[in-house]
Amino acid sequence: MSMPLLETRRNIYTALEDLNFFWDEDKDLPQFQNMWNKGCSLLEIAEYFDRDPDEVVLLVIDQAREKKIKQRQHGLLGERESN
Repeated sequence: MSMPLLETRRNIYTALEDLNFFWDEDKDLPQFQNMWNKGCSLLEIAEYFDRDPDEVVLLVIDQAREKKIKQRQHGLLGERESN
């Protein structure tokens, strides 16, 4: 007889548990998209929002998957950091 999944997993690890995944859809997302489109770097965006850069990376992935932002020539560095 098989055991339920929760009973067989004793050491559960939650990845990125210390990060904040929540963003204000009406305020933060349009501002993020604007900064991304203007070529702001990952670090500039993280500093503006007072967020961990890893949280911004996750938002970049999310917004790219949702087709809300486009790939940039200089990627996460943005135009300003790469010049």
